[in-house]
Amino acid sequence: QVTTFRDQLKLSFPFVMDEAGVIQREYGVVSYPSTYILNKDGVIIAKQFGPMTGEQIETLIAKALAS
Repeated sequence: QVTTFRDQLKLSFPFVMDEAGVIQREYGVVSYPSTYILNKDGVIIAKQFGPMTGEQIETLIAKALAS
């Protein structure tokens, strides 16, 4: 289902299936949806909990890239 969703929306970023909850525990995910922006070293540089609009996502990414 996830692959179908990704393909329908023509999304190009990686999706991770965390069925064992390893990533959830590692990054402290407390609610869904959760958005995390990581730097090239895997360090969280921005995060947002709850649904976001495209504009909000662009703003979050722009702030992260500026830091």
